[in-house]
Amino acid sequence: LQYHLSLQIQPGPKVMKVQVGHTVELPCVPKGVPEPTVTWIKDLKEYQASPDGSLVLKTVTLEDEGTYMCTASNTAGRDEARIRVVIQGWLQNFFY
Repeated sequence: LQYHLSLQIQPGPKVMKVQVGHTVELPCVPKGVPEPTVTWIKDLKEYQASPDGSLVLKTVTLEDEGTYMCTASNTAGRDEARIRVVIQGWLQNFFY
């Protein structure tokens, strides 16, 4: 029995736009043997990935804006993908 170790994150969106107060799901689809472990990091803070590797941000605020990094790792190595989250809709509160 022979195993071919591999690891790759499938290409996804580079930027996700979301309205303040809404929910956004950041995809991270790693393919690998053995099955990779996924972690999400933004500003040195680690976030819990969903079982499918995605990150769900609920009721987003301005503080959620920024670049999130998905890291998948297994014994074959590691791969990274970055998604920038842009929060929309807050400017209209300042203009009448």
